[in-house]
Amino acid sequence: PSLGLKPGEGDYERRIAAAIPGQPGRPGGIQLPHALSPGTSNPAPVGIAAIVRPDTVLRQLGAAEVNMPNGVTGRQEVSPSRVSWGWFDPLLGEQVHETELDFGTAGLMLREVGARVRLSRRMLMQTTAEQIVREAFQLAIREAYETAALAGSGTHGEPLGIINTAASTGISRAPMAGSAPSHQEALAAAQLAIDAGCPVSRLGWCFADSDFAAVLAVERPGGEPMVKTHEDGGFTLGGRPLRFSPHLPGGRAIVGDWSQVVVAYQGAPYVMINPYSRANFAETEITIYQNVDVAMRRPRLFTILEA
Repeated sequence: PSLGLKPGEGDYERRIAAAIPGQPGRPGGIQLPHALSPGTSNPAPVGIAAIVRPDTVLRQLGAAEVNMPNGVTGRQEVSPSRVSWGWFDPLLGEQVHETELDFGTAGLMLREVGARVRLSRRMLMQTTAEQIVREAFQLAIREAYETAALAGSGTHGEPLGIINTAASTGISRAPMAGSAPSHQEALAAAQLAIDAGCPVSRLGWCFADSDFAAVLAVERPGGEPMVKTHEDGGFTLGGRPLRFSPHLPGGRAIVGDWSQVVVAYQGAPYVMINPYSRANFAETEITIYQNVDVAMRRPRLFTILEA
């Protein structure tokens, strides 16, 4: 879909499609013409897909993203009801020493998230209007996703977030003395998730932006920082990735296997342009919608730290 903010101005996707024909390529790939590729002279444009599927903290920590079939309604299951493993006796033809894994009963009720902007007539005349609008939409949708996934209430159309899921599923909770855990408290919380079945290789941390200074000030025995800062701007705690989010309440942290968080999308985004309702103010209203929901498949693989 195209926002079509300025007559004669094609959107980013259409210009790419027009530039690709006749250029060599290989099956199974997409070639981005050099003239349109991001770089120092071509700042990265924000496409429609990037608006409705933004690079959230959940994605950075490894959350799973799935596409649900169009037309599906009602509750959709995203985890098996029972998973077990064991060795089979070839003579008896049955499984012996069966061990059952701890799985939840995660389901999705696809909801509609939307973002709306109002533009003045003067801004619509600017050549940069379309890109500015896309960036504004991306920021709004990112905030909606992240807020709901981490601390959503589960009411008024909002998904149930990890913090509030903990109250009803028995997710482990661990105390911390202040707004940031000590090194010992952090390791103890991680161990709870590991003991519940979280592989160390998938462990990830999420702290609140408001606790940024407090977390970086914590030291390990011996005086070294608990959180390691890398040259690329990333952070790790105990060798595992750590991210900060402005949408996690202060004085709390989450550690666990983020691949068990499922973000499900259904269908293509819908863009609606309304130049009429705000005509008296010389404004155009643009709204973008996407069907989406968030669920946890194995909530016990997480630990919530609370001050």
